[in-house]
Amino acid sequence: MDFFKKIINVVSPQLDEEQSNEFQQQAKAFVEDLDRLGRKYITFSDTELFKDHWKEQRGKCRTTRIPKKDPAYPAVKEFTQKYDDLDNIIAQQNDDFIKEESSRFNALLSDIDGKSLDNQQREAVLSDECRNLVLAGAGSGKTLTIAGKVKYLCKVKNVSPEDILLIAFTKKSAEEMTTRITDRLGIPVTASLMVQYLQDEEIADDFAVYYELYRKYESFYRIPEILSGEAWIDDSLRNAPFD
Repeated sequence: MDFFKKIINVVSPQLDEEQSNEFQQQAKAFVEDLDRLGRKYITFSDTELFKDHWKEQRGKCRTTRIPKKDPAYPAVKEFTQKYDDLDNIIAQQNDDFIKEESSRFNALLSDIDGKSLDNQQREAVLSDECRNLVLAGAGSGKTLTIAGKVKYLCKVKNVSPEDILLIAFTKKSAEEMTTRITDRLGIPVTASLMVQYLQDEEIADDFAVYYELYRKYESFYRIPEILSGEAWIDDSLRNAPFD
């Protein structure tokens, strides 16, 4: 029996007291880091950095045999469960953040050029991802949502209007954004035509990449149906690939 115990301990070593304490401390630090991370909107980049930071510790937990009677077992179990389910946990934390932020700044979001943003518009405004793709049809409140985003950034996040650039494809759209945001909201942002920026070679190259992605995913995300107001959310749309 002792022989087999030695073999098991070599293949999957158990913890001594110092190692047990270390695992408990690391598990506690993970929970505290996750709690701090959840005090704001957690971006995709934040998530990847967080995963990478704790990846080595997850590997140690996987290769170390921790008996249920060990004091570290409950903390390590919680750590591994949360790490492995991190995407869902962060998605829920972001949902909670948007609901709390929407309630906290309800007065602001209920008065964008005299109109109140609905839940979908508020989600677009409050999501603080590095890149946000919002697909909407004609007359669905796109310009109002953009105005709401600008107002939220300036009034809540203290972003300078000089650091905000709005780009439109048509002169009419640029004029509408200028009227709604600069004239009515009193926020002097710059609204310009895309054609002015496509004259710059570097910007044109970047735009070409995004346009290529748009064409690539046009059928996956049923963009023509969305723009015409005929699309509905189902598993094919939820599971569509994204680069």
